[in-house]
Amino acid sequence: MDLAPVVDVARPGSHDVIGDRSFGADPETVAELGAEYVDGLQTAGVAAVVKHFPGLGAVGADPHSSVPTISISRAEWDRVDAPPFRTAIEHGADGVMVTDVVMTALDAEANARQSRTVVSEVLRGQLGYRGLIMTDAIEMGLASGSRAPEAAVQSVVAGIDQVLVSDGTTAQHIVDALEGAIQDGTIPRSEAETIVTRVLDTKVRVMGSDTATQCAGQS
Repeated sequence: MDLAPVVDVARPGSHDVIGDRSFGADPETVAELGAEYVDGLQTAGVAAVVKHFPGLGAVGADPHSSVPTISISRAEWDRVDAPPFRTAIEHGADGVMVTDVVMTALDAEANARQSRTVVSEVLRGQLGYRGLIMTDAIEMGLASGSRAPEAAVQSVVAGIDQVLVSDGTTAQHIVDALEGAIQDGTIPRSEAETIVTRVLDTKVRVMGSDTATQCAGQS
């Protein structure tokens, strides 16, 4: 799996957190090159994960240290930011990464990675995406790493399949929190089983059934 390509559409005067990782300022060009990148990776047997949904091109602050707000209209989002993701989905991208941002056009209050509106209604429902959905690093934007387990549970409740975390100790706390959330019904067991199935289906496509079966036996 490669956490690429970046399909954020650059905006003049925006924060340089994306920089030259963007394919440019034209949505059609970004969509075309992003789709070629997806095709190239997945033809070679590598799962592609397009990012950063719902788009960081107009961001005014670095999401690594805080949760920025992007205040654009839904019409602008549909015209500029959404096309590269739609095209990547049409090309069968195995994964989509949801980033740390409040996109007011989609959900004026919640962080995208913890917004059921953004993840389940827009990405799954309106864009029709059926592959893996993951967070950006869960520690991003949090005032304290101790909040990561709570944030992870909120993300899965919103419809996220996989939570990315960079610290081993924090990861174990997240595992414990997710297990507890399944046990107490915060995350319905049926949804947890759907997530596991989606992960294993992706492994079968990418690695083949024998390897995926071995992974399932170890989990």
